Amino acid sequence: TVTVADPTNTAPTWGSCRQFRWPLTCDCSCWRDSHLFRRLRAAYRRNSSSLEILTPYFRDREFLSSWMWIMVNAIKGSKKSQDQVLQSFLPRTSLRSDCRPGLALLAQLASQAVVGFTLEEVKGRAFRSYEVSLVHHAYQVSLGFNGIATELGLECDCSDSHWFLSPKDFLQFRAEWVPYLDRFSAAVHNSELPHFERTRQLSHRQKLLLGNQCPKEADLEPKVPKALPRLLCVVPALWPRDLKDITEMALTSLADCDLCIFFVSSKDAPQQIRGCQVVDLSTEAEVGLDPADKHTVVVDNATGRSEPRFNSNSNLLAKVSHMMLHVAEVQQPQHRFDWTCLVETDVYFVAANFRRLVSLLQLSPKDSHWLGHEVLANHLYNGIQIEPNSGSCLSAFALQQLGQFFSWFVLRHRRQLPIHEHPYYFQWERPPLSGECRPFDPNTGQSFYQTALSACFRAAGVYPTDPRNLVDLRGRLYYPNVPVEKLPDMLRPPERPNCCWGEAPNLDGDDNDFVFAGLNYLFLRCRGKQKIWAADYPIVFHPHLCTNCSAMIGFKKTTLRQKAVYQLLTNPHYTCKTCKGYRPGYDRRFAKRKSARP
Repeated sequence: TVTVADPTNTAPTWGSCRQFRWPLTCDCSCWRDSHLFRRLRAAYRRNSSSLEILTPYFRDREFLSSWMWIMVNAIKGSKKSQDQVLQSFLPRTSLRSDCRPGLALLAQLASQAVVGFTLEEVKGRAFRSYEVSLVHHAYQVSLGFNGIATELGLECDCSDSHWFLSPKDFLQFRAEWVPYLDRFSAAVHNSELPHFERTRQLSHRQKLLLGNQCPKEADLEPKVPKALPRLLCVVPALWPRDLKDITEMALTSLADCDLCIFFVSSKDAPQQIRGCQVVDLSTEAEVGLDPADKHTVVVDNATGRSEPRFNSNSNLLAKVSHMMLHVAEVQQPQHRFDWTCLVETDVYFVAANFRRLVSLLQLSPKDSHWLGHEVLANHLYNGIQIEPNSGSCLSAFALQQLGQFFSWFVLRHRRQLPIHEHPYYFQWERPPLSGECRPFDPNTGQSFYQTALSACFRAAGVYPTDPRNLVDLRGRLYYPNVPVEKLPDMLRPPERPNCCWGEAPNLDGDDNDFVFAGLNYLFLRCRGKQKIWAADYPIVFHPHLCTNCSAMIGFKKTTLRQKAVYQLLTNPHYTCKTCKGYRPGYDRRFAKRKSARP
């Protein structure tokens, strides 16, 4: 019987990664002279399964977990822990405990070994609480080893030995392993996950992303298809609070969608606004009515204008869940639309640039895809997440998956049947997540909106896309998700690129640590060589309100309004005085139709 260690109890407290102190030596000879070197070099050259070679060393998951935390302490610079690293691993080896190259390769192979052990244990099924716990634990240990390998190997170059991994190889391993591991739990349910091959064939674009030099070309040039991808844009809104916002959205950003729908929860709302449909969800018991009359009138001291101030909304999770169900069942986008995109009322979504990206990546709507502003901060516990309403887009097949799941979930919820007692629950309880799919639980606050909705998407088998699909060849973001005029100052990689795999960066610190966390393998080679870190044809800017809208958050009052962003994108003669010379690209070849200027 294998005892599964609880990482929440055995793990030391994670400090800020800026406090990490690395072993100083990058001497390759300390690794080449070791006993273990000969065994692992043979495994590396044969490209054989690391599990077979490592089985005599890595005894069980309990040991792997303990050894991972010992290595974490060693990375932090604890002298005692450094002495323990190999004493607990292989007492007879001659490898020194501060030999970074050797420890880096060992951590990389251990990262794969713990997954191999778990897949062997559950044997294609994970329908019990015990097996689900194994998967949770294996994910965290594997990702911990992955981060250790990257951190230790990134600044060590032993490639002159003609076999040893170079910094580029460690970054490539991270680029391949993290999205692979994000879908790890799916494999133990239905064997969706293929065997990981360290040297598997990469696409031409993926090879360019992992080159040594910062490329001159920003990205490959997409071919314009004969039939452009058809987009359905859906917006959760409050009635009448968001009337001004959604009216201006319909005239600007959403005018380039093939169909736009606003979802509210009020019987007083009209059926159409400026060419966009309006759907009332007030008949859904879980959503409830929008806070139409619960507001106070406040006076802006700066302008002297009186504005209504509404109470905070609490029905967003339930509204978006029913919104997905409605679109999947009523609109049937799998027959009418290729992609469905979720947009908040303060998000400016550039539909033409999204069509350009999916055409560049050659993504088929018949496969399951979810693209958006990805968050890898704290992916040790939450995996790869996407901010759902910041212009994230689902393929037709992915939306069909969500519709089937929410249909089952709503039915079971309304019959008051406990979700956790149903055998099917363990088939969609897919880690890694610190939260659960509880869209109708009143105790699930809005601060957990992203985590809860990500859990529901994973339950349906819908996962965030590979992070490499969301940057150009220079590591710049297609989903910058910052205000357009503040982008040159707000969006840039952190000064210390290795700070990207442990605990989530402190939100009180530099926002760039949070935005770029986990993406070091994508931005490192161009860091310090460019000032703009958004792709030439960005897809999302946030936040941007309507022209005559007020904001309770002071920062939103200082950003461009939606009409001004529209003019900046579509009118080459428009001048933005606060953009510091920055003008985002807008590919008219992928624009669906010309809309009347607001």
